[in-house]
Amino acid sequence: MSQIYTTPGTNGNCELNLQQQSITLSNVPTAAFTPINQLGNPAITGTSVTDASINLPPGDTALITLRGHVDQQTLGTILTQVTPAVVPQAIDSNNTTATTPTAVLPVFITTFTLPNGIVGQAYPTTTLQAIGGTLGVECDYQWSWTGNPPGLNLVGNTISGTPTASGTYNVQVQVVDCAEHSAIRMLSINIIPQLFITRTALSSSVVGIPYQQQQLNATGGIPPYCWSLSPNTCANGTVSIGKTGFTLDAAGRVGGTPQFMGNNQFTVYVMDSARMTQIASRLITMSVSGPIINPTTLADGTVGSSYTASLLVTGGVGTVAWSVPSGTLPPGLVLDGLAGQISGTPTSGGIFNFTAQLTDSNGNYGTQALTLRIVMLRFGDLLVADGSPSAGSGTLLRITSAGASSTIASIPNGSPTAVAVDANTGNIYVAVAAGIPRVVKISRFGQVSDFVRGGILRGPVAVAVDNAGNVYVGDNNTDAIYKFNSAGTQVDASGNPTTSTFVALPSSPDTLQDIRMVFDQASPQNLFVASDDVGDQLVQVELDEFSPTGQETVLYNTTTNTDLSPAITGVGGIVLFSDGSVDIADYLSANDLGPAIYKISNPGTKIMTTSTVVSSDTGLCCNITGMANPTSTINTTLYLSLNGVGGGPTRLQRVIPEMQITSTVPVTGTPLTFANDVAFFDFPIPQIPQ
Repeated sequence: MSQIYTTPGTNGNCELNLQQQSITLSNVPTAAFTPINQLGNPAITGTSVTDASINLPPGDTALITLRGHVDQQTLGTILTQVTPAVVPQAIDSNNTTATTPTAVLPVFITTFTLPNGIVGQAYPTTTLQAIGGTLGVECDYQWSWTGNPPGLNLVGNTISGTPTASGTYNVQVQVVDCAEHSAIRMLSINIIPQLFITRTALSSSVVGIPYQQQQLNATGGIPPYCWSLSPNTCANGTVSIGKTGFTLDAAGRVGGTPQFMGNNQFTVYVMDSARMTQIASRLITMSVSGPIINPTTLADGTVGSSYTASLLVTGGVGTVAWSVPSGTLPPGLVLDGLAGQISGTPTSGGIFNFTAQLTDSNGNYGTQALTLRIVMLRFGDLLVADGSPSAGSGTLLRITSAGASSTIASIPNGSPTAVAVDANTGNIYVAVAAGIPRVVKISRFGQVSDFVRGGILRGPVAVAVDNAGNVYVGDNNTDAIYKFNSAGTQVDASGNPTTSTFVALPSSPDTLQDIRMVFDQASPQNLFVASDDVGDQLVQVELDEFSPTGQETVLYNTTTNTDLSPAITGVGGIVLFSDGSVDIADYLSANDLGPAIYKISNPGTKIMTTSTVVSSDTGLCCNITGMANPTSTINTTLYLSLNGVGGGPTRLQRVIPEMQITSTVPVTGTPLTFANDVAFFDFPIPQIPQ
């Protein structure tokens, strides 16, 4: 405490001079004071002392006693500007040795500061203090206040309660003594928001992958904050969160590299800048997923072709082991348990679903559902629609370039009569006559379904597919061609649903007419149709060209083109060439040549001619039912299917017209029983869409 005493003196003119005498006392018990009656009263001459001041440390109280040789009223007037507390004492101006009168102290509030409070927490019990004034045995100070924080109460001189709202509150405190003297002091109370951790979940992570640092958040208290894994402490640098692999620093940043998958939970603590003033804790949850397997899709494979695909891992701890816990890999393929590589040579086509799993050194695991599609054929394979004389059932066969034969699909309840390939999707379409008339669709992976079943179809014997995926079916019972979109809906030339034919063919005896169709590569494409027994006449052949709108152009007719020789009398197959010429396989040949292949050059023009490409003289044999011309950069190669009617077993023949070579294709594996048509699989496997 500091006290200042001032002693008055006169200058001989009855003017008050002040002499300031300062006594500074330290804040220690039993401090020494100089008694008032021992203070000197020297005669002071000279200039008056003005603007005297006193400086006090926060919380100290000064009581200033000013004695003057003037009357009480005059002294009071002098002291109108003196603060904070002055006790005026008037002394007889003619008696400089008069006894100092007893000081009467005014009431004075000695509480200068109030502690902070926290919303929602009990306020520290605080007692207001005052000195001076008049008190009695049965009379004490009376306290009151205004502007107090919500939730705090003043009972007597004690402040208590629980604050409900944060903010800085300027409180006016008043104390009244027994003589109704009062004192007022303005005090400030700072109510701090409750400290609260606002983030309870952090972003997910992958085991074994460095975690992108995340910031914990808090509100309330007095920032800055200090974070830790235990109460009443601050993290010393970066600390590990148990064995999880995560870390926490004092700034509340979570990082590290997770070591275990699952929901990692831990409790964090935060203190505000007042440290022990507020502490908050929260259970934090961090989701850690297992290692990630890539890729999520696999490239297609092909039966008989070497296949390799590598599975890769993102994340994981230590070494990993691979396995297939569910499903199966395609026959011929295996998964390397250490390298994660799928390899081998597929022996069966189809769509195979399986789950790949890897497990790391800490027991973390990741799984990925995968689908591996194995194409039944390769570019350049031949497809044979193999029926039976009884029309009870049939098969679609694959013939490789090496002559290996295998079954692509079994076709019950009817005999396959024609086959065509959609070069854009690899889908195979097989016309089935007798039994249940229909068109069967076989995907390149061997999935079999009825594309069109019954309905308008009576005797489907020919099929062709345009570049848009529309399927055209020639029916020798109704003498018509029907158009279906890729979904199997019958449509007209514009693609609108219909129940009408696309085009009508020349009439012929039911079930006797042979029809073969092929599209050119013009844009838009035109459909070329060769049919026999036209006009109900045997050995009559007509070659028609149909535009995309169904407009018919007759290119060749045995009867109307009698001036052309040799004459074409039967239809077993048709192929087109880039020079516009058309080859027709004549299984009947009324030209004493036996089975033959004839070429129509400049079809439909005045300079049209026919010529023999190959005949039985080169070994061409028997009843030709189909013809295909795979792409060749050297010589034209034609493959013909022979059903065996008319001599010899059913078989495939290879013809190289430029060299006049005809040979039987050696076939091993599944034998041919009644080859009705042949097609070239011209789907480019490397461009398989997913």
